Amino acid sequence: FQIVYREWLKMNEKLYTLPDKLREMVDQFPDRIVMQMKKGNGYVKHTYKELYEVSQSIAHSLLERGIKKGDRVAIVLENRPEWGMIYFGIMLAGAIAIPLDPQSGQKEIKFFLNDSESKAAFTSSKLLSLFTGLTDSAPSLQEIIAIDLEKSSKEIISFSETISVAADLKPIISMPEVSPQDSASILYTSGTTGRPKGVMLTHKNFYSNFQSIDKLKLFSDKDNVLSILPLHHSFPFMVTLVIPLFSQSKITYISSLKSEELLGCMRETDVTILTGVPQLFYMFYKHILDGIKKVPFLLRIPLLGVIKILWLVR
Repeated sequence: FQIVYREWLKMNEKLYTLPDKLREMVDQFPDRIVMQMKKGNGYVKHTYKELYEVSQSIAHSLLERGIKKGDRVAIVLENRPEWGMIYFGIMLAGAIAIPLDPQSGQKEIKFFLNDSESKAAFTSSKLLSLFTGLTDSAPSLQEIIAIDLEKSSKEIISFSETISVAADLKPIISMPEVSPQDSASILYTSGTTGRPKGVMLTHKNFYSNFQSIDKLKLFSDKDNVLSILPLHHSFPFMVTLVIPLFSQSKITYISSLKSEELLGCMRETDVTILTGVPQLFYMFYKHILDGIKKVPFLLRIPLLGVIKILWLVR
């Protein structure tokens, strides 16, 4: 009976699209701070309501520019609050997001854009060099939008101008219907044994992943997640964007990966969750060892001895 009951629950469990779930969070917690990024000596903060309104404006802008349901839109961007805003804007427009590694070379970006047939790409002024001359060699690419560009030029569209214009289009343009079975993203593999392959993932794929992790109660409304792993990978996309957003956790971004600034940010904002990979933790470890090497020799030997004892105790 218990097995049958569990299966019945699974069959009748509501499946959301990613924008549907975000909309539910916005309705419940409109003024809750959900994202923040260090700028200068302070932090620029964003609420659920602000996140959703910017995403809506992005969606209206894409639709007004001719993006249709199922079209592909690339994101070539560093980790920052706008990454999530753009992603959900693409979802609201019914398009498919193509998250790409901002550290790729121009040759790789050209391949990804052509392979995915992306019609638009969001990037930053810092990464615009990747798109030089690509409008000719990537025939499907119609729009390049730079998020920190003050004014639009002949080839590059200003993100801020796009948002302000799109705000007036809300009553005019209606959003397309999106189902959980529709594709949400195409994520490219590393291509270590050949050319990268695009993996198509649906809203249902991502939401089911969220449900399975949510059952473990690893995230709560008291958590603050430091987002430093690149969001174009599926693991950080889920663990440092989707799950915190749907769990009322706060997401903190930082523009530098220097260990001093990372630790300072963690202290200032009371970070509770740091998601990493071995390379990240090795960076911390190396920084500690480099610091020990600066200690006078007579103090260094007992210090290394204490570290060895602590390893054994651990």
